[in-house]
Amino acid sequence: FVSPKLLISLSKVGNSKYVYFGLDSDLGCASPYNNDRSYVKVKLENNDILTFYHSGDIDCAEFTLKGKLSNSEILRLKSSPIKTIRLQGTKYYHDEINFDFNDFFIKKLKCIK
Repeated sequence: FVSPKLLISLSKVGNSKYVYFGLDSDLGCASPYNNDRSYVKVKLENNDILTFYHSGDIDCAEFTLKGKLSNSEILRLKSSPIKTIRLQGTKYYHDEINFDFNDFFIKKLKCIK
């Protein structure tokens, strides 16, 4: 957990790397469909903004977004702590601004090399 309501996890399957964002709030569904695609925007303290679009199946049980991680995104995420995160579902959005673990990416991305 990077904050009381927001869980971030990382995984590697073959050569593909993924980031998962799980929020303990109702945002509607996490949708991969282009007309209503869910996303997470991560703003770093250096004001760099990265956007991750949902690449999993539609998930309406709880908001869990699966995003693909490129090597360039990994380098950017390692460069600065998290400032804010916006999670956008099919109905609502949530902005997270208070973090207990804002250097999560700096410390944990090495785990999926």
